[in-house]
Amino acid sequence: MTSFPKIVPAGCWLRLVLALVALLGGQSSHAAHLQPSASEPQQILLLYAYGYGGRGVELFSEGFFKAITEAGFPVANVYAEYLDLQRNKDVPGYRQELRDMLHRKYAQRHIDLVVTVQQPALEFLLTDGQEIAPQAPVITILHRPLLEAEMTGRRIVGEVNQFDIKGTLERALELFPQTQRVVFASGSSAADIQLAEEAARVAGTWQGRLEFEYTTGLALDAILQRVAHLPPHTVIIFTQYNVDPEGRVALAYEVERMIVKAANAPVFGFYDYNLHNGGIGGSVIAVEASGARTGRLALDILTGAAPATAGTLLTNENIPMFDWAQIQRWGGDINRLPATTMFVNRPPSAWQQYGAVSVGAMIFLLAQSALITVLLANIRRRKRAESVLGESEAKFHAIFDGILDSVVFADTQRCIQMVNPAFTHMFGYNVDEAIGRSTALLYADPADYAEQGRRRFHSEATGDSGVYELRYRRKDGTEFWAETSGTRIAGPNGKVHGLIGMHRDITERKQAEEEVRRLNADLEHRVEQRTSELVATNKELETFAYAVSHDLRAPLRAMKGFSQALLEDYGDRFEGEAKTYLDQIGIATHKMGELIEAILALSRSARGELQRDTVNMSALATGILADLARTDPVRAVITEIEPGLEIDGDTRMIESVMRNLLGNAWKYTGKTPLPIIRVYSGEVAGLSGICVADNGAGFDMAHADHLFQPFRRLHRQDEFPGIGIGLATAQRIVNRHGGQIRAHAVPGNGATFCFTLTGESGAA
Repeated sequence: MTSFPKIVPAGCWLRLVLALVALLGGQSSHAAHLQPSASEPQQILLLYAYGYGGRGVELFSEGFFKAITEAGFPVANVYAEYLDLQRNKDVPGYRQELRDMLHRKYAQRHIDLVVTVQQPALEFLLTDGQEIAPQAPVITILHRPLLEAEMTGRRIVGEVNQFDIKGTLERALELFPQTQRVVFASGSSAADIQLAEEAARVAGTWQGRLEFEYTTGLALDAILQRVAHLPPHTVIIFTQYNVDPEGRVALAYEVERMIVKAANAPVFGFYDYNLHNGGIGGSVIAVEASGARTGRLALDILTGAAPATAGTLLTNENIPMFDWAQIQRWGGDINRLPATTMFVNRPPSAWQQYGAVSVGAMIFLLAQSALITVLLANIRRRKRAESVLGESEAKFHAIFDGILDSVVFADTQRCIQMVNPAFTHMFGYNVDEAIGRSTALLYADPADYAEQGRRRFHSEATGDSGVYELRYRRKDGTEFWAETSGTRIAGPNGKVHGLIGMHRDITERKQAEEEVRRLNADLEHRVEQRTSELVATNKELETFAYAVSHDLRAPLRAMKGFSQALLEDYGDRFEGEAKTYLDQIGIATHKMGELIEAILALSRSARGELQRDTVNMSALATGILADLARTDPVRAVITEIEPGLEIDGDTRMIESVMRNLLGNAWKYTGKTPLPIIRVYSGEVAGLSGICVADNGAGFDMAHADHLFQPFRRLHRQDEFPGIGIGLATAQRIVNRHGGQIRAHAVPGNGATFCFTLTGESGAA
């Protein structure tokens, strides 16, 4: 049971009530109706135009994921790709390779919604990425409205984040009315130049009154050199940067931070992360809020709550936002800014710091003045004041006596001054027996009494002493557990006048906890006992398997030898059915030998100590496939092995798993005209692992529960020969590593087996 202090300042009660209201009423409306299906989970694909690491991307992602997770949408169902189009735009074949990679990666995943962040990502999706989730609707974040050609085909909605060049320039001149020069800092890509040209059109309003300078033709080092040596009364507005004339590519966030660090003038920007870079601010786009809006729109589309018309893009609202510390640094005049301006890093005013105290003091003084005035005006009002006081005292006693927890008022010497009825019921002392006595008589352990005194009277911390679980003693000598909390009573000068202590009997809870601990200890003992029994049983099974296989080998070798001798010595005398019977004896002995070896292999997979190491799965798969190709040189099999695959496990056992999986893939593609075997990194139960896929015979998933059972096969012997022990062996090895193995197949369209190793030993 949770315990709260019963006597706290009024302001704390207010904050508690507000917190409860926010908790109960502030839940996202999506949480009530967003219930993704467990069998067909909805999935979202995020396409970022640029590379990973930009602050704008981070803020957008924070807002997006916060919105969807508050509504109960699982993060595991969201995939994110950083296309890095600008940095690789001149790399031959990059877009083609990117398209092929994304198509392979998401061809088997059902993507329900695509979100493109920034214009190049949408252009890539509509041109190169047409095969990526073609039926899924698209939410896009652009700096311009959709083109006519972009409004056909896919259903596209979203938001236009337009830069407020005019508003930012106006705010800059309001802060610094003495400004004479404005430098628009930007890169030299086509998009950078286009934005600089838009800035020049906006600046035309101030032509003749201000000097304007543009950096579109300068290398990045030259830009940094220029902003470091600007004349007085200059402001800088950072527009955009992708690349300079020398081909130097960088994120706009990085370049803006370089300019802020080097500049001898305030730097304004169009995104709110300008403030994170040390910039002064501007009429900005709130990136995190944009991400949150996108997240909520995504949920509305997935749940059918927002059937927005395709091509509908809402325009964002720019916010005047500034860093108070930077304004003070550069001497800006905040009085000219709009009343809606937001400030960060603004220290609280004297009123914010001391307003409540001042109001309290004023109220106290006014009350005292009013009381004196009333007393001087009419002595008869004293009775009325006494009546009011009596009513207040009666209310106090009604509340005090009605509290179910024990409450004790004590002085600085820890002598009891006042108790409520719950105290007498809990401790057995009546009021007369308790008043004036030390609280030491309540404690079962004198050390607890001393420790509580140190905490509550000799600490330099605040008056709240926390909540503790201690043993207490009743008047009749019986002991019990109670949850105790308290606070010091201090005057305006900080001097401690006494203590309020509260107690809640938790004896039953402690007994329940002790019973749980006892049951847990008993359970651990039973687990150890059962584990020992299981180990012994497994040992017996191993011994039995070895003995059976060993004892069977001798008669099998005799049968095989005598059959071979009969064929060699008397083969020309056997005719018809006799020779057939002898051949069948040879085939049967060979089959029995294979079964014995399979039983031993299965037994070995479940015993022996694991020797963990880092296994190069790419090299291992390459070697195994080369061995298979040498044993079957007639076949031409296409193999695709993802480079750099590594996994931690027992090298010998992992090799056995891969030989079984790749051997099956080789065998079951034997009748496929153009066989393909792939080894790549995948995901199993939310964990990264290794996948082996082929385009062979496949199997019906309705019978998948038989896959990993020893000697159970899903194909006839005349179709694909085998014993049916390989997958059972592979599963036992994976389980021993604490991992999981999963299979997926379609008859006639191949099969995929994925496994992962957690690094913790599991059951064999």
